[in-house]
Amino acid sequence: MSVLLLASAAILAQSYTLHRTETLRPSDGGPERVVRQVTIARRADGTRVEKVVSFPGQTNESTMRTIQDGNLRLIRAFDSAGIKRTGPPVPPGDVEALKSIRPNPALDCAPRSTTARRSGSKTILGLEAAVFAVGMGEVGFAPKLGCEEVFFHPNRPDVGVKTLTQWSAGEPDSALFDVSTLREGTAEEARRAAGIQ
Repeated sequence: MSVLLLASAAILAQSYTLHRTETLRPSDGGPERVVRQVTIARRADGTRVEKVVSFPGQTNESTMRTIQDGNLRLIRAFDSAGIKRTGPPVPPGDVEALKSIRPNPALDCAPRSTTARRSGSKTILGLEAAVFAVGMGEVGFAPKLGCEEVFFHPNRPDVGVKTLTQWSAGEPDSALFDVSTLREGTAEEARRAAGIQ
């Protein structure tokens, strides 16, 4: 293993929390508005959660969490509707195959896209990000945080901007992973909660 790979492995945060906002400028030229607040957290055991609050502060605000354990089993929690949907266990052979296609911090977080090209690096809130030019703009991934996406700057005004607002290393708030108050919903209830008609 090269010194570079060892260094990358040594600085990888085993547990972390990051917060990102997604803003959009209306087509009428009005001010940007926050359309999503995203929290992504990972425990040392590999369990990961992505919490998305859509249209925060508006009458149609909704909250959904996607929780993935170390074996890639998914739980979708529709907090606004009080339900969850628990996916089936992932066969062990498939777990390793699926993990192998994730972006790799040791390989500079290169996305699996034939059009993406490395365009540099940026430091955001003290966090180093590998920057790539993609068809719709510029995207940054944080090797220290397992290649989580920390920003997206589009080259079109009608596409949302993603901005890192805060991050921390260490075990995340356990409440992010708690689904004990949610009942197991039906597929139809989950579709309605997700806004799929």
